[in-house]
Amino acid sequence: MSDQIKKIQVGDIMVGTWGHEQVNVDFYKVVKRTAKFVTMAKIESVITPHERLSMQGSAMPDLESQPSKETLRRKVDRNMDGTQEMTGMFKWGGFIRIWDGKPQRVSWYA
Repeated sequence: MSDQIKKIQVGDIMVGTWGHEQVNVDFYKVVKRTAKFVTMAKIESVITPHERLSMQGSAMPDLESQPSKETLRRKVDRNMDGTQEMTGMFKWGGFIRIWDGKPQRVSWYA
């Protein structure tokens, strides 16, 4: 495994994507880490609508917002490339991974 592959640590911002007919994005801050589990608190998102395309845009975490007092605890999985993520994040699917610092695509309808 490469030394450059980032392992999940306390303070990291995580991004979860999920949805069926639309793309939903949630951001979390890691508040606790053990060898096999990560505990995270949800943080607010800032959504910017796309300039020309309707019902699409990008999401970024609001790094100034206070994390929720409610936390999620999930087991860490390792991908084929060695990166870490949590799967089964939501009952309808999706996954969560370390946020790469880039805006995340979102979509919605009515």
